[in-house]
Amino acid sequence: MIKDCIVMRQKKKEKIHVVSEDDKPGLKLDIGDKTKVSFTKESENTENVLKEVENKVQESDPKTDEEKFSLDEQGKDSTIQNPNVPESGTLPALTTNVLIDNMEKLKVDEDNSSAENVQDKDTEVTKKEKIETIQEDQEIFPEKTGETDVNNDTCSTEHVLTEINREESTKSIKSEHSSQKNILKLKVVREHEEGEHTNQLAIKNDFSEKKTSVNLYPNLQNDLARLKRSDIEQKEQHRKENSRIHQHIIQPLTLEQLKSLYYNPRLIQIDAIVDMFIQEDEKKDNHEFYEILLSYLRARKNLIQSEGEIKVLHEQYSAIKEQSWVTSKHFVTAKGPCGDGVTCKANHQYEMIDFDDDAFKRLKKSLETIRENLQTKLSLHSYSSQLARLQVESYIHNLFITCPLLRDIPSNAPPQALGLHSPNNQHQINKLRDCITVLYMFHRRPVSDNEFVINTRGWTQRLVSALVKVASFDDHMFILNHILRCPAGVGTWAANFIQMPAIPQSVTSFGNPALDHYIACLALVLTPIRAREDFVCLMKEAVNTSPDPQQVTNPWVLINCDGEEDEDPKNAWKYLLENDFVAILKQFPVSEMFKHILLITGTDNLQYDIHRTTESTFIKQLAFSTCLIRILGEGLQTYNMARYRQLNKRIGGAIREVVGYVSNHLESFLSHNSLPEDMVHRLQLEYDQFFLRATNCILTSQKLGSWQFMTNTSYATVSRETMWKLLWLLHQGTNQNIDIDSLPTENKCREYINDCFSTMQLADIVHTSMISAETIYLLTALAHMASCRPPREFDFIQAVSFRLFEICYVCAETREMCHKLGRDLLVSIATTHPFIISLIIQQTNQNLVNIGGMSLYLFQTLPFHLWLPMDNDITVIEEWLMTSELTSKTNQLAQSVLCNINWGVDQQKNRLFIPYDVHKKTAILLTQAYGKFIGSRHHWMFFTEGMKQVASVVKQQQTNEQLFNNWAWDIALKLHLHHTTLPPNDVQLVNAEGGPPDLANDNSFLPVTRGLKEKNAMACYVAILVSNIGHKYGDFIPAGLEYLTTLSENFHYKPTINVLNCIVHMFFENPHILTDNEKFQKIIQSLMVADESASKLSKIIWSQEFPGPFTKWFSTMIEGQLSTFVNQGDVAGVMRGISFWIKMLTKPPKWYHDKNSCYVLDQSVKSAFRHKSGLDTVKTALQEAFQRHQKETHQQGAVSQFVNWVSSGANFSQIPSLTEVMCNPELFGWLCLVLLDMEFTYEKDTQLWHSFREEIYTDSKASPSHALKKCVSRLKLEQAPGLNSMTIYRFSKFMLDLPVDHPVLPLICQRFFLLFLGRQVSQASNQQRASVGEKMFEVSGHSGTLKKIKKRFNEAINLHMDYPTATSESNADDQSNNIENFKYVPKKEFHLNLARLYQTYQLWIDEPFLHDAKLYIPALPAQYETGKLLQMFQNQTDLWFEYVDIDRIIYELSQTASEWYHSAEPGSPRKSYLHHTDHIKHGAEGILFALKQSELPSELPPLQPVKPPVPDINVTVLEDKASILHVLKSDLNVVKEYAKSFHSRCNHQVAIDDDFCTLLPKLHYNNQKQVKVTAECKSHINPLHKCSNPAVINVNVREKARDENVQRQMDENRAEYKQLLIEGQNPPPVNICVAVVHMENALTMLVKLFRSSTDDMKVSRLNDTVCTLFFQLAESINDDIQFYPPARQFYSSCIDLLGMEFIQKDPSQTENILQFSLDSPRLAGLISPHFIPLNSPRIYVTMYEKLVQILKRDNPDLVFVLLTKFDIPLWLSTINPAQIEMKRLIDVLGIALYSCGIDPDKPHSLVFALYCSHLKSC
Repeated sequence: MIKDCIVMRQKKKEKIHVVSEDDKPGLKLDIGDKTKVSFTKESENTENVLKEVENKVQESDPKTDEEKFSLDEQGKDSTIQNPNVPESGTLPALTTNVLIDNMEKLKVDEDNSSAENVQDKDTEVTKKEKIETIQEDQEIFPEKTGETDVNNDTCSTEHVLTEINREESTKSIKSEHSSQKNILKLKVVREHEEGEHTNQLAIKNDFSEKKTSVNLYPNLQNDLARLKRSDIEQKEQHRKENSRIHQHIIQPLTLEQLKSLYYNPRLIQIDAIVDMFIQEDEKKDNHEFYEILLSYLRARKNLIQSEGEIKVLHEQYSAIKEQSWVTSKHFVTAKGPCGDGVTCKANHQYEMIDFDDDAFKRLKKSLETIRENLQTKLSLHSYSSQLARLQVESYIHNLFITCPLLRDIPSNAPPQALGLHSPNNQHQINKLRDCITVLYMFHRRPVSDNEFVINTRGWTQRLVSALVKVASFDDHMFILNHILRCPAGVGTWAANFIQMPAIPQSVTSFGNPALDHYIACLALVLTPIRAREDFVCLMKEAVNTSPDPQQVTNPWVLINCDGEEDEDPKNAWKYLLENDFVAILKQFPVSEMFKHILLITGTDNLQYDIHRTTESTFIKQLAFSTCLIRILGEGLQTYNMARYRQLNKRIGGAIREVVGYVSNHLESFLSHNSLPEDMVHRLQLEYDQFFLRATNCILTSQKLGSWQFMTNTSYATVSRETMWKLLWLLHQGTNQNIDIDSLPTENKCREYINDCFSTMQLADIVHTSMISAETIYLLTALAHMASCRPPREFDFIQAVSFRLFEICYVCAETREMCHKLGRDLLVSIATTHPFIISLIIQQTNQNLVNIGGMSLYLFQTLPFHLWLPMDNDITVIEEWLMTSELTSKTNQLAQSVLCNINWGVDQQKNRLFIPYDVHKKTAILLTQAYGKFIGSRHHWMFFTEGMKQVASVVKQQQTNEQLFNNWAWDIALKLHLHHTTLPPNDVQLVNAEGGPPDLANDNSFLPVTRGLKEKNAMACYVAILVSNIGHKYGDFIPAGLEYLTTLSENFHYKPTINVLNCIVHMFFENPHILTDNEKFQKIIQSLMVADESASKLSKIIWSQEFPGPFTKWFSTMIEGQLSTFVNQGDVAGVMRGISFWIKMLTKPPKWYHDKNSCYVLDQSVKSAFRHKSGLDTVKTALQEAFQRHQKETHQQGAVSQFVNWVSSGANFSQIPSLTEVMCNPELFGWLCLVLLDMEFTYEKDTQLWHSFREEIYTDSKASPSHALKKCVSRLKLEQAPGLNSMTIYRFSKFMLDLPVDHPVLPLICQRFFLLFLGRQVSQASNQQRASVGEKMFEVSGHSGTLKKIKKRFNEAINLHMDYPTATSESNADDQSNNIENFKYVPKKEFHLNLARLYQTYQLWIDEPFLHDAKLYIPALPAQYETGKLLQMFQNQTDLWFEYVDIDRIIYELSQTASEWYHSAEPGSPRKSYLHHTDHIKHGAEGILFALKQSELPSELPPLQPVKPPVPDINVTVLEDKASILHVLKSDLNVVKEYAKSFHSRCNHQVAIDDDFCTLLPKLHYNNQKQVKVTAECKSHINPLHKCSNPAVINVNVREKARDENVQRQMDENRAEYKQLLIEGQNPPPVNICVAVVHMENALTMLVKLFRSSTDDMKVSRLNDTVCTLFFQLAESINDDIQFYPPARQFYSSCIDLLGMEFIQKDPSQTENILQFSLDSPRLAGLISPHFIPLNSPRIYVTMYEKLVQILKRDNPDLVFVLLTKFDIPLWLSTINPAQIEMKRLIDVLGIALYSCGIDPDKPHSLVFALYCSHLKSC
């Protein structure tokens, strides 16, 4: 309600006109004498009207704080006035008259009742309180004296709005004014709690005053700033109040107003169009095309009937065939003595067979009947059917030929939609529509003939395809009306007839006939189909045929999931199938409409320009969408039946799609346009109302399945107020009739939702009023509503979450049904809004008694990894953990929550996801719980590290305490406690708070301190990582090392390794502090034997997998440390770390015997290879261990030296190679390469290798062992490697042992060839060969090594040639995206280079000339790699790192480090639960995505070419005798050939049947045979008696037998019979019917041409042609033609036509007819009807005499037929012959009578009587 008045003040003279809401029809502002603002009636332009209306409802924006301040002496609130806009806090009154008159109106809700209650006194008080005049305005703003005219007709919405940024302009105005007058007057308004008082400050500021002048107002600046803030707050409050009042006043447009904004004339015309369609359909029963189709249907029925008769006859034949042979059973009794001397007897049963002659006769009769039906009835009916079909096609063809509009349609023409046709075109279209209507009349018949149905559908498709390509809008409606009135199943074949024409793009996007037609057609489908029962009434008889009363009815009834019957059998005939409607609706894609509505251009590349949409356009788009939603809602009501459940889902999906387009469009529009607040509110208000209407359409269609689309509708664009209303609406149940336009306010809805009664009401609705499916949809919709809302609406989200939690877990009635669904829904909400987990925890804590064990079921899937716990949540968790036993649900809940919290790092923010304080509190909590539940028990009982490999076995044996111990350590390892595990931001924060705490001075760590005293392992772990013990260099050694020892001694290996990861790096620069510390050495040694210790303690034999879990864990920890330095670019740090761990691991004696230590060392050496200086660092670190190994060897006892001397003859101490004493050295390729390289360096440094090679080179006969002894003696070495320990042999062996795909193998091979091919520096020797490699492998024990190496190279070549490779780019992308699941595939080029290198190695080892000193290297082929070969010759030791797969090394190391970070480093959250809202696209992206994903409609069937079914005949051909006879002769030949094949097939069938009848009596016979019958004696006294020797008696019988040869012949006979039967039932070929019709068309055209011709010459030629054709036809008739009924009928009809039209009318042909009849007596019956003797009176008697002479040749029947044509009385009366002719006739009769004799026999009696009759006439 508007209580405020509108005030505008003129600068000098104010005249205020107050307009209340009673001043209708519009707003009138009279401001002074000059400024007037008036709202006139809008023009007819829709956009201008909307802009004016929007301008009228604009809210006056209050002035900013830079406006001048004024002092109110009366202490009232001051308001800064602007002459250009209404006063802040007031709104213009708006009426709806202008909107309604122009059909584009906005509604203003006017509360007249409230306005009437406003008293005059209150109005005056309001005036005084709200209207203040600032006198100083004239002085401060003297330039604002001009007039301001507001013209709403020309200004847009943006021009009327108050300027947003006035701050800078106001400052400039104030500065300019101050410089002119040097006076600043301020008006200060202060409001106090007790009342209002005014302070006025007059400040004169002299800018020329010196800086040292006395400041009279020292606090002026602070006061000004404070007053400025106060004024800003007041104005913001006024603005919010005005906005609230403004929003309360403006109401959404009504449906009638929306209809006026989108006016669709086609919707109004629907009833008239349907009426006209119904009337036109009733007038087509007498159409010519109807008769043709009816004839085709009858022919098809006759054919089907004939086929049925043959089928029955064949079944009778099969039954009779089985009866032809009769089998009878016979018995014979056999007697004979048995072994016991007793005469025994036994009966033998056998079968005899007899042939039934009567059945055989019936069988032959049945076969004869089948043949007769095939030859006569079926052949004729099949031919008639084909001929009728050809007639239909000919009619359709003639339709296209006679209609140029249809004939000239391009095959690729798109569907058209014209307004009106021209009169000429309309006539052609009407003919086409009539034929389509006739076809649909047959579609509505209950026809069971599948071929007829297929053909009629094909013809319909052809005609409709043509119509659609030239159609008008009414024609499209005509097609749709027919489809909607077809029987069920029409969607499968006719849905694609519905083609919506393309909507042309326009600027306005409305007022388009194509769009209107689109909507009208959709409305036609979704509204009740008028007169449908009348159209398909024939189907009722077919469906409702009364069944046989004797048949038992089916007692079962098919029902759906709701317990309702899916079908109504009695009325099923009048309903379309659900799939029909689905197929029809598919032709109306919503996307096509919205492409036009949203002004989207393009086809493949869609262009969506939001800037083409204005405010008025958006309102129109809402109006259109509302119309579409209303139509879809009507569809939900129209098809409110269980049979249409899927259809309703599709309609609901369309509603959701419409809402999605509008929502995304609004979001995009608001984001790309800077709109005034009131306009945004207006658009939001209209959208909210639209959303409510759409939602209500779905809500009112209960139990139809459309509710599911509320579950994935986007609610992000809906306002908060509407969401509360929607939530209220969902609480009202499904049977309430609710007016969407009068829903409660947001506050009322809040009050209702917050009332506990509403929860009970919703639970009652779910429990009693809804089925399970609808319950799922409702609850899912609620969850989706909450998920879509932004976090700032936490109250709404919590309200929804609370409802779901109460219904699914607290309410006992609904818990069982909803708890599974509720868990998923709460998880989905929590995934989007994790803060609701706090609500769930608190509610669970309050309702633990009611929820029970289901709370744990819920908590198992909640996304705690996204949740930030609050203090009260931590308190609840602590209470659950510490106040309950381990087996309680609350304790398990606490464990579940802490286990699933994300203790890791937020990578986006680079901070801990959970604050560090929570990590510390949790660690302290774990320490307390550990001390309570584990206490001082034997800790070794609870160690679980390494148990994960046999978890399935161990878990069955673990106690509750052990399970708790596992859980506690899992959580502890996840916590980020040490500063090295914190991100930099958190480190800074912790350091700012004082750094690591001191346990002695921090009371919060009392539980930890107490645990340390008890040697609590958890306390030791926490103390090291949290306190200064683990962070300071000097504090760790005295205390921390002791705590770490406690962890290690209690077998907590993983925590120990984790601690090492945090503290060891502090000692990298001073490694001796730890490497020399015995405690620390023991800790490392315990870790190296941890896997063996674990297996012993658990009494479980670990699998043979190496490395073990702890060794691998330790190695990954080291690589994790090194990767940290790598990521920081600190190569020196990497080297220090590698050196530290190598020294640490080689400290123990005999370290090379420990596989675990070697594995860790190998990984460390491998890590060093990624840096250039890595190999030197490793050698330096291993130098001490290598020297210690030599020293240990030198200190062997005398006994050992004696044994060596005896065994090898050496008088020196032999140094074994480290790779010899190492266990499985092939597993540690990187380490062995370095060790062998160091041994080779030792051989070089001691000159042993040089001297050894020189010795062999000098004395070629000396053995290598002897040469080695001489060298050692010459060099006076106290210790040296044995012969087999020489590095050349160790390298060769290692090449064979190392896996062929190991990256270090190329370097091992390089080192081998360096020794194998290396030459002497001195060239003094005269030997031919420069290297001694081959000679060294001639000794026993190494002779076969080179062959093995060559084979090894071949394996390597094959491996790298076929190595799976991939491109580097895709490889890198996959690796970065999923490094855990990615399998490294290196580059192809690298492996090809490796293959070439091994090929070169193969050549080197196989070529003896390489050892020749005279070898000329440049002469070698390129395959020998002469450059690298020269390096070998020159003893260059630089390794070829280019052949080392550095990428693979880096990848594997990153995998190892990743394994540490993801599994060992704390804070690895589980995979998040992905909610479907994560994939919802919004704005322009959502629109374009929906358009691209929309289902395309089915395309129109292709237009068939206009091709004649029967070839046309040119008139010129008809006039040419030779041409026409040639053309027709080919047709006659086709008929004759098929008749011949038909006759042959029938004769063949007769022969086959005769053969069968001959074979059948021979099939069986009674065979005379002798059988043995066994007879046993039986005792009547002793039932246990058994005959000792049963009697065997021979009996002669005649037993049934079958002749297999005859059986085989019969099988072949009947197989051939079946094939002939199938061929006989096939229709005749199409060319037969085409030839017949072509012939008939030619004859018809000849007749017409003959009748129409006036030229005697032309008539004579045509007559001659036809007569010739007549006799040709007659002559071509043979036995085949006579046998085939269709051919006989065809020839007879042609001869009759030609005879009647030509022969009978041509006297010259009379004698020819007579002669042809006499020459062809068998055709006389066909030709004689055309013999008319009276046509030739001149030869009348002569022809009579000729017949008399014929009689003498004994052909009375022919003579009788021809004599009947002589009508003597007519001849005498008509011709009046001469006396001589009469006398001659009498003489002829006398001769004839004489020839018959006195008593003629029976054949001549008829002729004799005819002679007598003729004689009497004379």
